[in-house]
Amino acid sequence: MKTTTLLFSVISITTATALAFWAVRKIKQSKRLKRIAEEGYETAIDILYPHKINSRKLQYRPTLPA
Repeated sequence: MKTTTLLFSVISITTATALAFWAVRKIKQSKRLKRIAEEGYETAIDILYPHKINSRKLQYRPTLPA
């Protein structure tokens, strides 16, 4: 194999892999955002992803402002 052919093959494989990773990440993000949008903007992230919130004061009920 010539060096040019090898280099072109490596570049094309790398590009295809990066494109595949980008597409998978984009699909997962759109599914997550769709789920949040269906739940509601104010409580969706708190309810759906409680492990990603640093606050330990998560309450599953309406609260009155202090």
